[in-house]
Amino acid sequence: MKQFKIYENEYTKEIYAVKQGFTWLGFIFPVLWSLFKRHWVLAGVSFVVTLIGLGLMSWGEEIYSDFLVILGAIIGTFAASLFVGFKGNDLLGDMYMNGGCSFKETVIVASPVHAITIYMSNKNK
Repeated sequence: MKQFKIYENEYTKEIYAVKQGFTWLGFIFPVLWSLFKRHWVLAGVSFVVTLIGLGLMSWGEEIYSDFLVILGAIIGTFAASLFVGFKGNDLLGDMYMNGGCSFKETVIVASPVHAITIYMSNKNK
């Protein structure tokens, strides 16, 4: 079972369920995960960090040994992936709060669809 925070936009009535904790997809594919979740700032930062890592690899081939440059690029990209993995869901909740949503409750269920279903059934009681 996973813990989900429920956010609802009072004007559009949209409901979002955000899983708490580590996001594996955000860790493995930080740019794609951020784009899919429409978190444009996080996607941009992840993309720039990836570009810097690739730039270090190509720039460093001329100056340093390949091993050190590749190691530095890997460490930088890995650090960005760890950041998105550990903080991505929290940042997603913050984005919803800044976008006009309000936090409603925390639900422990198996999936985000179930979390929204439970919230809706509790709301209609």
